[in-house]
Amino acid sequence: MSLRKTLLVAILFLGALYYVLQYDIPREAERAKKGQVFSGLTREAISSIEISAETSSFTLNNTKPVAASGGENADKDIALDNWRSWELAEVPGSQLDRSALNGLLTAILGLKLEEPLPKDDLNSDLSVYGLVKPELTVAVKVGDRTTQVQFGKNNDYVSKRYVRIAGEPDIYLLGPGLFSAANHQKIDFRNRNPIEFIDADLQQITLIDATGSQIKLKTGEKLAWRIVEPGSYSASENALSGFGRELRGVHVSNFIDSPEKLATYGLEKPSVRVRLEFRELAKREPVELALGLVKKDGAEKVYAQLNGQKSVLEIDGNPISKLLRPVDDFRERELFKFATDQAVQLDFELYKADPVSLIKKDNDWLVNGKPADTAFVEELLRALSGLRADTFPNDNRDYGFGNPRLKVVVRLQSGGGDLKQTSERLLVIGDSAGQDAKSGVRYYAASDDRKEPFIINKDKFKAIFPRLDVLQKVEGTPTPSPKS
Repeated sequence: MSLRKTLLVAILFLGALYYVLQYDIPREAERAKKGQVFSGLTREAISSIEISAETSSFTLNNTKPVAASGGENADKDIALDNWRSWELAEVPGSQLDRSALNGLLTAILGLKLEEPLPKDDLNSDLSVYGLVKPELTVAVKVGDRTTQVQFGKNNDYVSKRYVRIAGEPDIYLLGPGLFSAANHQKIDFRNRNPIEFIDADLQQITLIDATGSQIKLKTGEKLAWRIVEPGSYSASENALSGFGRELRGVHVSNFIDSPEKLATYGLEKPSVRVRLEFRELAKREPVELALGLVKKDGAEKVYAQLNGQKSVLEIDGNPISKLLRPVDDFRERELFKFATDQAVQLDFELYKADPVSLIKKDNDWLVNGKPADTAFVEELLRALSGLRADTFPNDNRDYGFGNPRLKVVVRLQSGGGDLKQTSERLLVIGDSAGQDAKSGVRYYAASDDRKEPFIINKDKFKAIFPRLDVLQKVEGTPTPSPKS
């Protein structure tokens, strides 16, 4: 092909591309918008939605509407902060169900009316279409302007419903989208799970019982949780995760918006109050849920109040016992956790016996300088790292850590070359903590700074006790039995 022909083809191509970009695509977009009732509107811009049926009427209010700008959010889920700004108008502060609200907003913004019924074919009697007394009316308010969408009878032949916009003469046939999303009782728009949060957003949890005693847990910058009241202890991530699931699982069976005296619902002195405070980045106000228990005719009923609001919530089941736990239930029980594959040396000091030392050389272990059985060393490492407290002492005494029956120092190494890092972990087993009917003899134990003593049973002690006859590949001098 000659240069002249090539340039001509290029010019034609660019001309066609320009036409598509400047005229064809915009025209298609314009055609798509044609008939869209709320074109260019965002869900955040809607200030209220009134839903009226023959026997009921209620309004959903957006307490923090944002000026409309473009229509990009029509098919997006409602943002968390915007969702919380919605409430039932007659119950200030009430929470709405996010899924139901989102479905309604999506249907409103997606409302599109096709060609109206031919004017020549229209019957002047609107009752034919069910539009004299509409079966359902959805009034959408944006700023000072309100648009009413009126729904009449369903045309079974085409499975569409007669619809019109109040104040306009045209009548349309419309699919079930908006009607299905709006045709509910007001209770269906209420949030039946009053406590919703993401674990990572939490900064502080406070539990207060009926006597005023409280448990307070707090997390730091590294997301490590600690019990700060009563006492100061490491908190269990697993226990807190389970607590969060139970709290999010609190489910409302009924809403009492005009309650009697709080004592009627056990809320004058609640069985438990749970207060959640959030990190600054979460941009959330604190949340407090009070739960009261009422016993009548041998049956139990739990009621709740959220953030001190007037409404009383009737709760399914009895979640109080799952939320109001003793402080020990929140404590970390694996206080000697470490990565076993990072262990390079273990030094054991035994009561009235020779020490035992395990050193990793390449991928093999030596015990007191002799080849060790790797399988038994790894079993010992797992027992040490997985050591769990059975319980915790409730007195302040000498636990025998100054002259322990067993002391373990684990040296850890991670990374390599210039990035190599080393650290140590310490475990001590002290005096006997008496006997338990179920587990027999028990011992006091502590790790690292020894500020959080705990108790283990005899079987766990035996599992972490180093026996040369087990650890060595060949028979060696027997190690004395653990001090009893």
